[in-house]
Amino acid sequence: MSKEPINKELLALAKQPLTQEILKSLLHYNPDTGIFTYLGRTAGNNYTGKVVVGSKNGRYIQVQIGGKFHLVHRLAFLYMEDYMPEEVDHENLNTRDNRWCNLRAASRQKNQHNKI
Repeated sequence: MSKEPINKELLALAKQPLTQEILKSLLHYNPDTGIFTYLGRTAGNNYTGKVVVGSKNGRYIQVQIGGKFHLVHRLAFLYMEDYMPEEVDHENLNTRDNRWCNLRAASRQKNQHNKI
């Protein structure tokens, strides 16, 4: 099995402040499934086409980009709307369900209220 070469352009992008354009060059988001997949090899491992599955405390899915961890439900907003809201609420309270129809922008107060 041949290894895909490290994409140095993607690696350089990953180290810049995260924008929608950079995010879309690194990951693909499927709003119907809520799944992010890697688009290219930017480090020692070849994750091209693989699903982002890292978790934070087993509750939220996260991914490391440019040395910083990002929660994918927040990245979904950046990917779809070009901004990250103060908080993202999972309407069905399943924090691993990142389908676009299940996510909504919320204030911290509103998001905390929904957990009660």
